[in-house]
Amino acid sequence: MKISVPGVIVRETCLSDLKPIYRLGLDEPLLNLTNSLDVSAIANAFCSDDLIAYTASRKKEVLGFIIGRINGDSAEIQWLMVKEKLRRRGIGKALLDSFIIKSKTRGALNYFVALLPDKTETKSFFYKRNMIQIESFIRISGKF
Repeated sequence: MKISVPGVIVRETCLSDLKPIYRLGLDEPLLNLTNSLDVSAIANAFCSDDLIAYTASRKKEVLGFIIGRINGDSAEIQWLMVKEKLRRRGIGKALLDSFIIKSKTRGALNYFVALLPDKTETKSFFYKRNMIQIESFIRISGKF
């Protein structure tokens, strides 16, 4: 599936994306549970060598992002988010594909994402991409 939103590009996340990512993430429950998380904490996370992050944008506006880490031959997707009004239009898939390609070049063979049990839309997204639930707390795994 191609991105069906004109003008959207997926690129590696850069420093100027951090504040918009933080603002976009304020709508996500996981971010709201961490009161101490701020822009500088996100910036510090981006200094890590094992981080992989991509941003979907259009005319400097951040529309979505994926953030994850490599640990040996495993890649963990820690955060994938697309603006709600732009979901189901190929942006999430393009972000995930970019993450997978980059992580494979770094030696990843396995992929994991841990989800909250009430995230049915997100579970469905990963199931459609051949990832399977392997533990009761919704840890999804797949090989690409």
